[in-house]
Amino acid sequence: MSEKNLPANAANRALAAARDEALSRRLADMRTEAALSERRVIRYVCAKTGGRFLVRFQRDTPEGRFTIKAIEKTAPAPPGGLFGSLLGKAEPEVRAYAAKDFDRTGWHCPYCEAKGSTIYCDECGQNVCSGRTRILPNGDEFFVCHDACGAAGGLETTDEIRGSKGHTHAPALEGPKRQARLGQTVMKRLEGPKR
Repeated sequence: MSEKNLPANAANRALAAARDEALSRRLADMRTEAALSERRVIRYVCAKTGGRFLVRFQRDTPEGRFTIKAIEKTAPAPPGGLFGSLLGKAEPEVRAYAAKDFDRTGWHCPYCEAKGSTIYCDECGQNVCSGRTRILPNGDEFFVCHDACGAAGGLETTDEIRGSKGHTHAPALEGPKRQARLGQTVMKRLEGPKR
């Protein structure tokens, strides 16, 4: 190899490296644009009526927060016993997720219109709307779960939300999206005595 070729080879290598870097950036951009959406389905019970509903959350990027896509009333729980569990659909696996990953702007109970926080009841193992929450004279919150459960007690703040992993799907083609205003996520958990 002659001395004259060294600068040309170095220039070619630099050009190839720049081209590879530009291609890598473009591929990363394309992967982000074509990213699969993630879904979470959180099931709830109305504290006042016992009505069941679910909230479908979705995010389009791993860095984003899950936003509400739908709030839907659902059928009552299937009857218990051997035949009820055999004939009913299997419930999806419930997992704990970080509450900070969920933007609950617009959340409400479709039965009693309770807004704001929700409660995870350790007694019945369900997410429940805050429709039966009262503020005591000392400022503490007191909660009574739906009638089928009946657990009651004080509340403590928790940093998780329990729900199932929805199906991942390719995002629908939509117009430009605006970033949702990030509201404070308030999740609570019933900590009182068991009945």
